[in-house]
Amino acid sequence: MADAFSSSSQMVIQRVVDVTVKTNSPPEKLEELYHIRKTCNFINQHNFKKVALQFPDELLVDSVGIAAEIEKHSNAKPFILGDTSYGSRSP
Repeated sequence: MADAFSSSSQMVIQRVVDVTVKTNSPPEKLEELYHIRKTCNFINQHNFKKVALQFPDELLVDSVGIAAEIEKHSNAKPFILGDTSYGSRSP
């Protein structure tokens, strides 16, 4: 049962959210910077079904676009890790 301040856990799990991918770079620039096709070839050769992506804080802005390209060009489902990676620069 939901009240005014929360949703039921079942509703939250089943909720569908439409996401528009926005990055600072167009897909062709992401390919150039991150070698996405080469990465997708590696993923497909090894038949990976799930791939975790971790970025330093300053590159997180490109993470959604990279994940979308990997999902489009491979047989894997990418997941972006939300924790700070080792070696991230502090502000």
